[in-house]
Amino acid sequence: MRTGALKGQRLTVKVPVVNIGRAEYNDLMIPDDSVSGSHAKLQRREGIWVLTDSDSTNGTWVDGERVTGEVMLSPGSVVRFGEVSVLFEPTDDHLGTAHGSGTKVMGAIKTGAAAAPAPAPAPAAPAPTPVPPPAPPKVPEPAPVPVTQAPPPKPAPAPEPPRTPPADRPAPKPAPPRPVVVSSPSSGGMPKWVVPLIVVIILGVAAAALFLR
Repeated sequence: MRTGALKGQRLTVKVPVVNIGRAEYNDLMIPDDSVSGSHAKLQRREGIWVLTDSDSTNGTWVDGERVTGEVMLSPGSVVRFGEVSVLFEPTDDHLGTAHGSGTKVMGAIKTGAAAAPAPAPAPAAPAPTPVPPPAPPKVPEPAPVPVTQAPPPKPAPAPEPPRTPPADRPAPKPAPPRPVVVSSPSSGGMPKWVVPLIVVIILGVAAAALFLR
C-alpha cells in the first residue's frame, strides 16, 4: 500500500474474484473516506487480472488513466482507489499455490524503492500571449470657427431740454384785427334778377285773368 491508513502494508488476494471497497463485507477493505463502500472489482480470467470500477464516487485509476469499463492489469501497474494508491504485483510462488490451480493470488502492494514511480504529468502548454487591441483611429480636431464680435449699440441721444425764452425779452404783441367791409349794391343800376321776376309776375296775372273769364 503506497498511501492511506494501510500505507506500507502488503495485502494478499487468494480468490479469483475480489470485491474492493471501504465496507467490511468486501474481500479487500480499504478504510479511507475517499473510497466508496463498494468501489471496484478485481477478477482473474484465463491468467489475466481484469479491474472494473463499481460506479464509485471518486473513481478508479490505473497508471494515471481513469477506469471506464474493464482494464487489464500488468505487473507493476499503479492502481488508485479514490485517493489511495497501490502497486499491483501478482505472484503464486510465495504462498505455495500450485501453478495452474483454480485459485491465484495477488501480491498486494509494496512501498519504497520497489514501487514504480508514477508518470510525471505533462507540462502545461504556455498561455498564449495576449494581443493588444488595435488603437482607435484618430479623429481630426475641428477647425476653429472665427467669431466676429458685433459692435456695441450706440447709445440713444439724450432729449434736449425745452427752450424757455429769456426773461428779459418782452412777449410779442398780438396783431390788430382787420376791419370788416360790407359792400352795398351800386346805385347806378338794377340787379339782374329783378327783370325775370317781373316777367313771371306779369305772366301769372295774365293767366289768372284768362281763367276767370
